[in-house]
Order: sequence, then structure tokens, then C-alpha cells
Amino acid sequence: KYIGLASHFSWWNCDVPQNFNDFQGSVNTSGGIPISNAQINLVSPTLGPGITYTNNEGSFSGRVPKNQSLTLNVKLYCNTNNTYISAYSETIISGVDVLSGLYTAELTNFYAITGTLLNCIQQPLESGYVRIGSQIYIIDNGAFTIQSCATGSFSIRGYNTINPDSIKVSELINVQVNSSGAIAGNIPTCSNIFGSVNDIEGNIYETVLIGNQWWTAENLRTSSYANGEPMLNVTDTTAWLQLNSGAWCNYSNNVANDTVYGKLYNWYSTVDPRGLCPTGWHVPTDDEWTILTNELGGLDIASGKMKSLSLWNAPNTGATNESGFSALPGGSRPGNGLFYFIVLYGHWWCSSESSPTIAWGYSASHDNGFAIRFGSFKQDGASVRCLKD
Repeated sequence: KYIGLASHFSWWNCDVPQNFNDFQGSVNTSGGIPISNAQINLVSPTLGPGITYTNNEGSFSGRVPKNQSLTLNVKLYCNTNNTYISAYSETIISGVDVLSGLYTAELTNFYAITGTLLNCIQQPLESGYVRIGSQIYIIDNGAFTIQSCATGSFSIRGYNTINPDSIKVSELINVQVNSSGAIAGNIPTCSNIFGSVNDIEGNIYETVLIGNQWWTAENLRTSSYANGEPMLNVTDTTAWLQLNSGAWCNYSNNVANDTVYGKLYNWYSTVDPRGLCPTGWHVPTDDEWTILTNELGGLDIASGKMKSLSLWNAPNTGATNESGFSALPGGSRPGNGLFYFIVLYGHWWCSSESSPTIAWGYSASHDNGFAIRFGSFKQDGASVRCLKD
């Protein structure tokens, strides 16, 4: 582990040849209360938009281009759709001196969600945060305040970061916000963010909580359906192409690939009524994959956050595995029945079909950070991840 202290952050790439100036400020309500997690959106005529967020004290800092007319937009997280709306706007001139400012941003119909995170012995949590949508709110001696301008139903989850190597979480808490806000109360944070599940054959898979979804963090390896009935293993190329029911194979029909990358399955196995995943789990739909990629920032960057740091062919672009998904490059068995792309690509089925002959899937590549949504013939072979019901 390497830890360093950064004196400032730049909203734009440091490799851009540009003279920069320090900019710092804070955002308060009209009553002088600091606003945390306010979005500071600056637009430069030469570098485009840059975004940062206020900290728990309502402060922000960064570097901006010198001698430019910049558009400053302050936006607040507002509604149940996990979006920001504008609460303040101003044009500022960045000369050569340090910029600083105090900005007042307050939305109408402002409601607060309050509560306290507890540890496993019912004491206020010393270190952690609460999450709503993609936004986090740092606790203060366990207490938190989430700022919203919308009434309705919200879902929040608390995170216990006392031990960074073993983060614990609360249950998903539903709160109903009315004209007086909402009191979430005391929220224990005692569940592990990582876990495990067994399939019918006794294979053990690590699991990980990503957003509000529990995913297996390994590719499926079972050769039996969830009810214990065996699934067909097809090695012959011609026979594989003629299938219209569930089957599996190992990449290159080599059992050594099974332990590392799991099995390849055709699409028919993912929708077999006997169940492919462990009991209480299922092959995710296209919509459920979309929830995952949106949680990780969208298709353009999601796979970088999903890819394992090992086994991929260089350069393994963008890989951080910060989600814990641990995506592996298990390759595929496309429509010609041959095997392709191990160590280069990972392919995973959705249970959703696109047409009578095509079904949806998602893939990741060694040379970019994109998550690619693709349509594939139902006879093709791909890896499978399971999602908790």
C-alpha cells in the first residue's frame, strides 16, 4: 500500500499545456450551514467542463486555467433519480492570483434525511459514510444529514470503514421523505461487503456487494443445474452449433481452464427452468447488467472498474477492480464452434434475448476500459456471473 498527501487536485489533466491558478471556496445555505457533496461544475472556454464536490465542511479546492472567463455552476443532489439540479450560477474571472469565494446555494422545498450509523455493539460509528444513489455523505461521530429537495421514497445504505480491509455495511434502508424530511434512526453496520455462495456441486464462489446488487465475483463452474440434474458437456464443434438446449464446455476443451476461468455456457442454459445459478441466485437480465454498469459510471469506464488486475493480456487498460467484480478474460466460443480470445476478452451472458436467435451479453477487453453490450447467437459459448435474487 502506498499513501501520499496531495496538496491540491486539478479538474483538468495535468498534461494539458496550460497555466493554472488555485481556486478554493465553500458553499453554504442562506442560513450559513455548510453544504456537503455540492457539485462544483466549472466550464472553461478552452478545456471544457471540470467537476469536483464539496467536502463534509462544504469546502472545495482545485486548480483552474489562468486568465479566463469561467462559468461556475453549483448543483445540489435533489431527487429520487440520482441527479443534480442547478442551485447557483456565476461567471468568474481567473486572473493570476489565488481565487476564493463563498457561495450561497439553496433549493426550494429543502428536506433533510438524518440518522446515525452504529457499529456492531450499538455505539456511534467512528469512521464511515452513508450512500444514496451514487453519492456519499461522510458521518460525524456516526451522525449524517442527507440533503434532498424531493419527497418520496429513498434507499440508503451505511458503510463501516473502521477496518478498510473488511468493510461492513448496513441493510438497505428505505426512508419515506415528507414535508418534514425523514428520520432514518439508528442504523447498525454489521454485514460484510464480501461473502460467498455454494452451487449444487459444492463449488464455492466469492460474492461482492456493488451498489445494491450482490454479484458472484467468479465465473460459474457448475456442470449441473440447480436441481442437481447434469448439464450436457459438448466438445464436438458440429454438435455445439446444432444445439438448442443447455450445454457447457471448457475453453479449448481443456479442463485446466475450468479452475481459473470457469466454464463456457450457451444461452439456452441460462434460461433453463431447472436453474443455472445457485438457489437464491439467477443469471442477470440486460436491465440488471445496466444497473451494474451505471453504478460504475457507465459503459465508457465500467469495465476498468470490473477487471481483475491479473491474467489479462497487456496492457489491461484502465483496470482497477475497485468494484471487486474481478472480471476475467475467459474468452468465448462463438458461432463457428471454435474458441477465441482467452486472456484478451471476457464475455458474459444476460438472460435477456434480443430476437429469436440473438441474446444480449456484456464483454470487456484487455486494451480499453469500456464495457460493451453485445448481441450474440444463442449457440455461442460465454461465461456466466450470478446475481442474488
